[in-house]
Amino acid sequence: MGLKRLLMLLIIITLALISFLYLNAIYNENVIELRLSKDITNAELKSMKMDSYLKKYSINYEMPYKGFNLIMTSGNDMIMKNIKMDKGEFLLGNKKMVVIGDRVSDHYFNTKYAVGNRIDVFKKEYEVSGIEKNSKKIYIPYSKDLVNLNWKRKILKVVISDSEMIYYNLDNIKRDLNILGINITDTVIYKEKIYGYLNLIILISTYIFIYYFLKIFKQIKKKVKLLLKEYKEKRRVKKLSLYFKDKKIEILKILNSVIISIIIIIMMKKILSYMHIEKSLIPANLFSLMSYIKILRLKYNSLLFHLENGFSSITIKTIILNIIMTIITIFTFITMKLKKN
Repeated sequence: MGLKRLLMLLIIITLALISFLYLNAIYNENVIELRLSKDITNAELKSMKMDSYLKKYSINYEMPYKGFNLIMTSGNDMIMKNIKMDKGEFLLGNKKMVVIGDRVSDHYFNTKYAVGNRIDVFKKEYEVSGIEKNSKKIYIPYSKDLVNLNWKRKILKVVISDSEMIYYNLDNIKRDLNILGINITDTVIYKEKIYGYLNLIILISTYIFIYYFLKIFKQIKKKVKLLLKEYKEKRRVKKLSLYFKDKKIEILKILNSVIISIIIIIMMKKILSYMHIEKSLIPANLFSLMSYIKILRLKYNSLLFHLENGFSSITIKTIILNIIMTIITIFTFITMKLKKN
């Protein structure tokens, strides 16, 4: 492996690590975001008796509103995502409180110091309790009176108690929602989005480990063959013990290479244990072409759905990060090519 290729791989690993840490700092990896086909209330959620496998949940209704993004929420948004506040606090417990983005604040009050001021949303007056940084959002508390409005998205966000049981608990949630007559039109598992970058790091690292393992293995094989060849030529005049004594430096080098190979294997096994493969990417039959075509078809249909109905915030951030990573990688590759020429 050339130095330039190794450098490119290390750059990709660095970018993937930064992306992983960035998403992990903002989003709770134990959250599942479910887009629903119809309305759901707090009372209906409580009737599902999900306390055994859910820590917290949040009902979010979203729609465009006067050039901003209006979100009616039942609460717990700060648990789902790290919301950075510019002023005040994220308080929606009082039914007359509202949290707005700084761009919303500039529009209504021409200032970021809007905490304590009042705004009207659908003829209801709310007091501003906090201002979110770099945001065009308006958060209002959940209200039965506003449920029947023309909401663009109806989202249920849930925090799973045990991250290892995400898919099992997801099946339970789907079953309970179906009993209520509510279908899930889209599912976003935050852990899959966040750990996608960790998977990339693991795959590239494994490739590097395998490359150097094979390189060391070839060297060991070559040295062992050479030692055996020399011994066959001298075995009539020299005992094996004396021959090994004369070649102890070469033998120690071989043993050192063997130890390094074993360490590489252990490291590969360790990092591969951190792989998190999306359930939707695992084919039903590994040896069936139709299974892979089915996965591609599902991904294509999912893309069409999101293009029509909008992406979740974590998906948008993932797309932006992927574009940035691609641009930096291409720019680095071109720069290396130009320097070489």
